[in-house]
Amino acid sequence: MNKFLLLIRRILLYSYKWIFLLILFSCAIVLIVKSTRQSTKENVYLNLGNILFDQDCLKSIQQAKNITCQFPVTIATDKEDLLKNESVFSQIQLVKINENISNYMLLAAGKTKKAFFRFETKLISPEQLFGKNRSIPNKFNLRVPVHIQDFFEADKNSKFLDCHPTLNRSMPWYTKRTIPIMFSARIAEFLEILSLFSVSGFLFNGSLLGWRRECSIIPHTQDVDIAMFANQHSSALLNFFKQSDKFKLIHMLGKPEDSFELSVAVDGIKIDLFYLYDVPGGNTSYTSSMRIPQRQQLKAIYPKVKGICKGDLHGHLVSLPCNVEELLKADYGNWQEDVPTSQYIWDKTSQNLEYGKVHTEEEFKELYHPYFNCC
Repeated sequence: MNKFLLLIRRILLYSYKWIFLLILFSCAIVLIVKSTRQSTKENVYLNLGNILFDQDCLKSIQQAKNITCQFPVTIATDKEDLLKNESVFSQIQLVKINENISNYMLLAAGKTKKAFFRFETKLISPEQLFGKNRSIPNKFNLRVPVHIQDFFEADKNSKFLDCHPTLNRSMPWYTKRTIPIMFSARIAEFLEILSLFSVSGFLFNGSLLGWRRECSIIPHTQDVDIAMFANQHSSALLNFFKQSDKFKLIHMLGKPEDSFELSVAVDGIKIDLFYLYDVPGGNTSYTSSMRIPQRQQLKAIYPKVKGICKGDLHGHLVSLPCNVEELLKADYGNWQEDVPTSQYIWDKTSQNLEYGKVHTEEEFKELYHPYFNCC
């Protein structure tokens, strides 16, 4: 009996040792994983490096001529020691990298902010650009955009607008939104698809109102509104939507020359894409819509868009018309007032509508092309 108890004791003793060793081993693995993740995160961050943003210098590199960069040059950096060295660099400070999404970076030069989708960069020798200048810090790593022309195009529409909400909406945590916050990712994805076809899409109508008034998606809105310039019409883009299993084409309305719009559905939510047409010889533009049951054409009149800017929608970079409030005033009048969607009738409540032609059934067949019944 004593031998049996001794055996049990030894087994338990060894078991405790193995359990203790297993716990130590598990803790070590956790620490290694955390360290690796942190190191990877830091490496990603450090690999961003000091990015050359100087337009003249980049043009010189692009043209592959005798590269000459004159001081001061514009460098994007987060390094305090460089920011203080104004005699060497005219700095743009890297003020934010969205670490949760990591798809864009925000730069600030004085009061001006610029936002860019993360782009590919490569190392370049500072001596190649500046010669053996003693004022360049030792081991100075400098990067340039791999696709310089793409960077120039992105820079044209890079001005970043901060959102300052005018409506502090108090909502219980259990309140159900018609369009969830996470759909912001789909909106950004849709805008990115447009850009792949050289189309500048931007938030419009109710989606623009939600961004400006509450820095969000209006909780009771039922769809997403995007606009694009009509002169950027792309047949390839239309073919993409016709074939897409993800962004399913609901219908196309009107003619690209003067009255076009289309709607797609993703995750059961409708996105409307409006063509924005300039009125010749004037300072206005318009979008076209259709009362489908009545076969009636409608126009919504707006001031011209004064450039494309960037903004943040729940951690995602989106495009906006730079004159946000001017367009909202045309659409809604007192845009700061919250009108429930149930009380907003798009073809009656809008401030800027013009009622046009009622088409015959034969004409309407050429203007209305349904594809998928949704939303």
